[in-house]
Amino acid sequence: MDVQVTQTDIMRGMAIDIHELKNTNVSIAELEKRVDELEKYTGKKYNSP
Repeated sequence: MDVQVTQTDIMRGMAIDIHELKNTNVSIAELEKRVDELEKYTGKKYNSP
């Protein structure tokens, strides 16, 4: 199976995600939980500024 994703597809997906996030209230605790899950999934640690 050949999968091709263009930069336009990626940018469109990001724009949709950002638009959805603007209309969502997320607590700091929920964001921290999501970052923890992402770190486990990617194996990378997020370094806050």
